[in-house]
Amino acid sequence: MKQRFVAPSMDDAIDEITSDKDIDINTIREAIENAVSEAYQQQYKTGLPVKTELKPNGELIIKAAKTVVEEVSEERTEIAQSDPLAAGYGLGDEVFILVSNPNIDKKKRVTDEFGRVAALTAKQVIRQKLREAERRRVYEEYKGKEGEMVHGTVQRIRHGTIIVDLGRTEAILPRRELIPRERFVENDRIKAVIYEVRMDNRGVQVVLSRRHTWLVQRLFEMEITEVYDGTVEIKSIAREAGFRTKVAVLSHDSAVDPVGACVGQKGIRVQTVVRELGGEKVDIAYWHEEPVAFIKEALKPAEVERVNLNESINTAEVIVPEDQLSLAIGKDGQNARLAAKLTEWTINICSRADLAREQARELIAVTFGSSPEEVFASIGVGPETAPILLENGLVELEKLANPDDARLLELVGESAAVIITERAEAVWTDMQKKAAKMMAEELETEKEAKAAAEAKAKEVLPFELPSGLAVATVEELTGALDELPGDEVEALLIRDDLKLWLQDMGLPPEEMANLMSRYK
Repeated sequence: MKQRFVAPSMDDAIDEITSDKDIDINTIREAIENAVSEAYQQQYKTGLPVKTELKPNGELIIKAAKTVVEEVSEERTEIAQSDPLAAGYGLGDEVFILVSNPNIDKKKRVTDEFGRVAALTAKQVIRQKLREAERRRVYEEYKGKEGEMVHGTVQRIRHGTIIVDLGRTEAILPRRELIPRERFVENDRIKAVIYEVRMDNRGVQVVLSRRHTWLVQRLFEMEITEVYDGTVEIKSIAREAGFRTKVAVLSHDSAVDPVGACVGQKGIRVQTVVRELGGEKVDIAYWHEEPVAFIKEALKPAEVERVNLNESINTAEVIVPEDQLSLAIGKDGQNARLAAKLTEWTINICSRADLAREQARELIAVTFGSSPEEVFASIGVGPETAPILLENGLVELEKLANPDDARLLELVGESAAVIITERAEAVWTDMQKKAAKMMAEELETEKEAKAAAEAKAKEVLPFELPSGLAVATVEELTGALDELPGDEVEALLIRDDLKLWLQDMGLPPEEMANLMSRYK
């Protein structure tokens, strides 16, 4: 027995489109109404407006405008003023007249009523409207979500650009936004952040990135509970994708060590992030509001002796020991670049020896003068030889003290060159020693001042408990807590002034956390 095919109703078709495309039902109804109006106009070429209304039962009500005239010469576009339907309208007015026939034979096809071309026009208009509505939906769904992480599947790869299936739409991951040296194949799962959402004539483009610092931020939030809930805040990130990243963190809970929370036990937390980044090295630093402390932290693992700030041009001169210079600068200057990005300061790094040479030059200028003639006079160069040296650019003691400089020998002869070099070397060496001594004294003074400040900071007043008992050490505090009822201990441990007192006492964050957990 043959089964009879029953065409779905208009409402059923609209519901199916709404469910499948996730487009508002009113948008679909409007698209159908506009399509039928355009089809009618194309079929009958009236040049006048047409209104179409789609009833809930699927019935289409079409009303075409007609111009009110005294005598009708074109029935499809004109209506007599004497016609009851034109009552109340004046000559030249437009009257919308019902032109659809609700009693059309149900077996009669739409193409028979409007014509095949008109029906195709309606079909194309509906499709176009649906495409536009879907584009708007995708654009509104993703616009404003730049920086958020998405999970997708590699659908295909075209000229290095990866097409990623996000489920409800496709996104592109350009080659320039990939981490260097990483490779994906079809059906690979991929994590990325939304970098840009744009809409043009071709549609909506959701552009993803794996190079942006947003990816590091989202991975930290995903893997580290304290970052996700806001206990630990990521203050800044500097990244050279595929090579190295520096992250500055701050804890809003004195009992939580921000670096320890991000690293995790045996480094398990940060290693999860590193694996997702393809082995990219991740340094985690403490964030400090005070620029000098922050710059020192950002340049780790290098040790920094001194930081001189020039706030007017936002520049920091950093002095490090000679054996720490290459570590502070990093391979191809990477460590210094990332530290500068992280702190937002221009960082110039030099060793103690470089600084001593600079100070020696300044000391020479103060001692003998800064003009070439004054420098020459300091080592006994006469007026006959001075112009020759000046003309050839040999005006600094540092250069004249170099016995390997063949130019001096060629210009003044061997005997004079030896005398000038020995005298220049003696003065230059003496000035370097004086500069080094001055710098060592300055560093020692700074260390003493720092030690005095730390000692003063340790002079913390006793903490007064609710009972009136004052404790002067952490040991006295724990002894008092052992004697207090549980509810009083719990109320005391959440007090901010207690946490600040423990910080002032120099209790490390991990020991503070152990103390809190012990009594909880």
